[in-house]
Amino acid sequence: MQQIADARPAVLDGAPDRPAPHFPDAPAHFRRTPRPRQRLVLAGLVPTIAVAAIVIAVAVSTTGRGVPPQPPQTQTESPNARGILLAAAAQAATGTQPTAEWWVTKLEMRFRYNAGGYTVLARTENETWHSTRPGINDVSVITKLGAAPETDADKAAWVKAGSPTTWQTFTPEGQPGRKIDAGPGLRKVDVVPPFGFALLSKDLTYAEVQALPADPARLKAYLVALDPQNVDSELLFSLGGQILTELPATPQVRAAVYRILAELPGLTITQGERDAKGRIGVGVKHSFRNADGTTHDSMMIIDRQSGDLLATVDEQGTTLRLGNRFTDETPPTA
Repeated sequence: MQQIADARPAVLDGAPDRPAPHFPDAPAHFRRTPRPRQRLVLAGLVPTIAVAAIVIAVAVSTTGRGVPPQPPQTQTESPNARGILLAAAAQAATGTQPTAEWWVTKLEMRFRYNAGGYTVLARTENETWHSTRPGINDVSVITKLGAAPETDADKAAWVKAGSPTTWQTFTPEGQPGRKIDAGPGLRKVDVVPPFGFALLSKDLTYAEVQALPADPARLKAYLVALDPQNVDSELLFSLGGQILTELPATPQVRAAVYRILAELPGLTITQGERDAKGRIGVGVKHSFRNADGTTHDSMMIIDRQSGDLLATVDEQGTTLRLGNRFTDETPPTA
């Protein structure tokens, strides 16, 4: 499991909340214990993932075919964001829930590391096979996709430093962090005991996910009950993104999630938003003000035709949704 340990940002080491086992290097909004009031300070630091906001990018199509590139156009009125989310809900509700042996989640995680004077972007692909039957082991596939200086300025600093192919990273406090390699790593397949679908500190079985309420009011009450002391609009926005990204929720539950999000305050939209894969969508951003006056921004990018979530990004990192599916195929073994 050394590759899994190495993929996890050093800034998260020692954190009291245990990481979701199927996403060992997952950013904070996928972790089991929320930190809505006290966050890691990641500005200009070691591992901040490639973009700073949870993004549900609403792409007109996942390929962008027939859609000419458009510059972002920001709308500041919440009703516009609400309309986008309600339209996504209407699209999601038209789907049907298939049944199969496995639920497969495939994500790409992008982390930024302070390499001492410049930033290195490291990418990891996480594919998880959850059995829909109780008692069947899950399969986790972790693939390191390599690392490189992020921007042209970073590349110039990298060349000046001698063009290294391995980096010693540093924590926000300036302490040595992880060592990362430029080259892609081996594909690591692990068979693990069934660990359920993480939603905050709760592990749901497949049957419990299927039983989530499709009524927005009841679903919101369920989510609030997970952490009633810390619930706020930011936590609901984060949980909504997690359900849409990870869980095999029914189309009706996905629609209910969008309807809950549509009623949150502090939403804005950006037309023609691109995710890190170049997919064009509508960005729905949520801004939350902390008690100390600082703000926390999260964005989502949604496929306008299907209502699917394409990517989530916040100050902790970027997660690209590469595809979720039900299948009766045999999981990988090596």
